[in-house]
Amino acid sequence: MSRLLTSEEMDALLKVEEEASQAATQPASAIEFSLRNPVVLSTRRLEAAQRAFERLTPDLARELSALLCSDEAVGVRFAGIVQVPAAKIFEGDGAPEVLGLIEGPGERLWGGLALHPSLAAAILDRLQGGRGEAGEPGELTPVERQLLGVCFGKLTDAIARRRSEGGPHAAGVETEPAEGRLADYGGVFASVQFRVTTPFGEALLQAFVTSELIDWLTEEPAPAERSPEPSPQLAAALVRVPVRLELAVEGTTACYGDLRRLAVGHVLQLDVQESDLLTLKVNGRAMARGRLQQDDQGSVFTIEGFQRQGGASGQLAERTTGRQD
Repeated sequence: MSRLLTSEEMDALLKVEEEASQAATQPASAIEFSLRNPVVLSTRRLEAAQRAFERLTPDLARELSALLCSDEAVGVRFAGIVQVPAAKIFEGDGAPEVLGLIEGPGERLWGGLALHPSLAAAILDRLQGGRGEAGEPGELTPVERQLLGVCFGKLTDAIARRRSEGGPHAAGVETEPAEGRLADYGGVFASVQFRVTTPFGEALLQAFVTSELIDWLTEEPAPAERSPEPSPQLAAALVRVPVRLELAVEGTTACYGDLRRLAVGHVLQLDVQESDLLTLKVNGRAMARGRLQQDDQGSVFTIEGFQRQGGASGQLAERTTGRQD
């Protein structure tokens, strides 16, 4: 049979329930994550982005070869792309020490470029007349900061050359990127890895890019607009425009002195045969080639091919005959 609780048992039960209620109302430790500026890469978009960054490697290699003043070509290979929160970029031993900012139209932040310290040191040493050796790490001098700005500008230009307009441009160098614009931007970036092979060793080039830069790289150029068809009245007027036709015999040269001595009855030797084709010119421009022949009604010109751009001759399926008066 059940019994009533004693006063001591009741006090103990109320104490346990009070502690459980307080624990439930206390907030648990939260995991910080920013939903600002997300980079959403679906499978199809990720494949397009990978192809776009792979196409950048030849231009990046040329710029790095020039910056390193290297007789041997520098190799750049696309190594992968991952999505990473902005806060994670500047954590750990692999955090970039110097960042070259990238802006798009309207001074909107599109990302940043980071060179491995050994590669950055080799570039600075070569640009200052050295042999590409990595010096002791330390604070950048004003000259070195300017040289890195030039370096990041060249690499950004290599990206911008992929399309003709609305592209990215360099926006300066940050020597404390953990407290700079990229960190303040927040959200998620696409971290693009390039493996760089130089005469001085291998290193990593990283690009942290936003959705805007990915969209710009992967967007197909708009097709050229076709010219509108002419109105019937304009088309009817065009077919009545007169043009001047002439046949040209080509195949000889003469000096000015010989031309001055030409007179009626003189014979001019040509470098062509009777069977060679003549050129039909329309308003002075070569249009077709053919043969001049005689029939019972007079002279006729038989077109055997039209002159295409570049001087190539296109053969016709049917010969066209025009009378030469």
